[in-house]
Amino acid sequence: AKALADWKVKTELQSKDIDIGIRKIIPGLKPGEYVTSDDFDGSCFIESINYQYNVQNKNCSTRISGVLIDA
Repeated sequence: AKALADWKVKTELQSKDIDIGIRKIIPGLKPGEYVTSDDFDGSCFIESINYQYNVQNKNCSTRISGVLIDA
């Protein structure tokens, strides 16, 4: 199923650095793009993926959530 990525980032990093962090979770994912996953069942879901990473001694967090749509 395809889920429209609705990611929110709690960090002071620039968007270019944030994209790098997101790709660490889902390779190739870009803001506004769709993400495909076989892990989701049903017509909708509320899912958050938190990824902790360190950039220049700063702890940063990235969240990705979305809603399934018909392919």
